[in-house]
Amino acid sequence: MQELAQQQLQANLDALAAKGAITQDQAGKILDFLSAGKQRMQSVLDQAREDIQNMRDQTKDMSPQERAQYLKQNMPAIKDPVSRMVDQGIITQRQADAVRGVLTSGGPVVFFSTSGAASGDSQN
Repeated sequence: MQELAQQQLQANLDALAAKGAITQDQAGKILDFLSAGKQRMQSVLDQAREDIQNMRDQTKDMSPQERAQYLKQNMPAIKDPVSRMVDQGIITQRQADAVRGVLTSGGPVVFFSTSGAASGDSQN
């Protein structure tokens, strides 16, 4: 199943390169970035699960308003992988928008993202 998702991602990035939205070199760098981050992402997800359980334990007796305020103050700001690629100069913001489209269209979502605009996303 994961191999199929990897092949679909490669095909989607190749299609973006064929359209001129990104270069073939950038497509390769995107795949490398996502692959290298896989183990790191697993570690982040494991830590996030633990953090969520801790938050549940701490907020279980709070009112909805208290819980909302607590979460607003305590949720870490996590950038999605595409925003990090923009920050690192692998792709531009415009290219990131196109990449997000192929990462989330059909099939499993390759990454998770948080709400709100990421800082440093001013490249075009």
